[in-house]
Amino acid sequence: MAINIVDHTILRYKIFFAKESSHLIIHSSNSISIHYIFKNLINALAKGRTKEAERALCWLRGWVSPAHVKTEFIGLCDIVMKPVETTSEKEKLWKFYKKKTCYVPFILVTIAFFIGAFGGTSILQTFAVVIFEEMSAPIDKYTAAVFLGIAELVGTVTCVSTIHFIGKRLLTFFSLAGIGSSLLFAVIYGYLNDNQIIHGENYTWIPMTLMIAAAFLSHIGIRLLPWILAGEVFPVKVRSSATGVAGSIGYIFMSIANKTFLYMKASMSLSGTLFFYALINFIGGIVLYYILPETEGRTLREIEEHYAGIQNLKDRPKKEELPFKEKWAATNPTAIYDDESKL
Repeated sequence: MAINIVDHTILRYKIFFAKESSHLIIHSSNSISIHYIFKNLINALAKGRTKEAERALCWLRGWVSPAHVKTEFIGLCDIVMKPVETTSEKEKLWKFYKKKTCYVPFILVTIAFFIGAFGGTSILQTFAVVIFEEMSAPIDKYTAAVFLGIAELVGTVTCVSTIHFIGKRLLTFFSLAGIGSSLLFAVIYGYLNDNQIIHGENYTWIPMTLMIAAAFLSHIGIRLLPWILAGEVFPVKVRSSATGVAGSIGYIFMSIANKTFLYMKASMSLSGTLFFYALINFIGGIVLYYILPETEGRTLREIEEHYAGIQNLKDRPKKEELPFKEKWAATNPTAIYDDESKL
């Protein structure tokens, strides 16, 4: 029974720990270390050794005094004392999946995964060598594929560095517009070259550059967007399962896109296939313009209220509001359960 309490409490505390922060990223190795630290801490609480648990929490927070962790420690004690969910309580959990605050963000994340998979950039990773070979890249096709991978890495770093200042909506629209334009220009080049309007052998660097640019632009926005949203838009009660299902659907989309690429290229030519991908990006940008909220700088409660129809998150919060929001999230660590929001 004590082990059950410890394991369930660790799960609850991990979920609560990320409740009010949309930017918390924990690497795998750190997650494992934190798991065992929390397990010892919570095990001490479960056995009534509060002083030992309080000292452990003080050490975990950087050798601070008990006064600095008082609020957090009280909240943790409340979580430990909360009884483990019974079967009837687990059955009630299904009600959360029927709420608008769950299924609407699930549709959003699924659409983002669809655009990212069928927008053409997912196949660039898998078939980069094939594409560069057909485009007669001016450098070795394997070297070009390496440059494409570097561009994706630089795009990821750029996204992480700028998303807090620019916001997800602007980055996403810039990403989709850039990818669509790059692919469309590649299609135009292919048409001019196939019809011998231009001497393609003198301009082989153009399509290669456009493909690398598309790879870079994809990783500053649409390829990372669904994974970021999955950690932000779902209510805490259903976040783990909803994220898992949405992620599985995303991988299925990418698998289908990769499996169908060669068939599409054989029947539509490479230019026709790239044109199809360009359309997906342009149409996807229009769809996301109407359904994608700006979650950057927003708390989970504000995001839930957006999907409940209480407020509209189309813009980032004003600059003067950000310090207050960050201070509020830092000074209110007590677990807040979804049933309290009444959404």
